Order: sequence, then C-alpha cells, then structure tokens
Amino acid sequence: MEEAKKRDHRRIGEEQKLFMINSYSPGANFFLQNGTRIYNKMQAIIRREYLLRGFQEVISPNMFNIDLWKTSGHYKNYMEHMFLLDVDNGKFGMKPMNCPGHCLIFGKDSRS
Repeated sequence: MEEAKKRDHRRIGEEQKLFMINSYSPGANFFLQNGTRIYNKMQAIIRREYLLRGFQEVISPNMFNIDLWKTSGHYKNYMEHMFLLDVDNGKFGMKPMNCPGHCLIFGKDSRS
C-alpha cells in the first residue's frame, strides 16, 4: 500500500501540474497546460497510427437514451456505475463504452 501511494497517478499528475481534479466533476481530469501538451501529442501519435493502419475516426455522442443501453446489455451490467439523467420525458445515460454508438454509425449504411 505504501508503494502504491508513491505511484498514485492522481498525486503525481497534480504535483507535476499536468492536471487537477475538482469535486465539481469527480472522476474527470482538468488538463492543465503541460498535461494538455502531452494529451495532444499522444492524440497526434494515435491519429498517425490510425492513418498508417488504414483506420478512420468517428465521434459518437456522450449521452444516449437508456433504451440503447438496455438493448446493448450495458444497462444491466453497468447501471449502478452509470451516470443517469432524466431529460424531458425520457431517461438518458452517459456512455460507459463507445461500442453501442459505433454500432449505430455502422448500421446507418447498407453493407454487402
């Protein structure tokens, strides 16, 4: 436990002024200037690798109607850890995974 405390990324990241954590958004980092530089460099590396390997990027929404999460099985498996919202007359959840949204993108077009 003592060794784990020495290597805790939350402490190290804040000491190195890479990011900060705030109780207004628990579990989400606020990337500071140096952390943002590292984040952007990593994104550039990933994008270069995507191009080299023939992958293409897509971006899906961060929130979906709960029906999608029920259909995919994520609701049953992750609901106690999901951030759920009541919006108008429906229930929505922040995505714990990308795959259901990406399945919607894939299903948009006919395939041979």
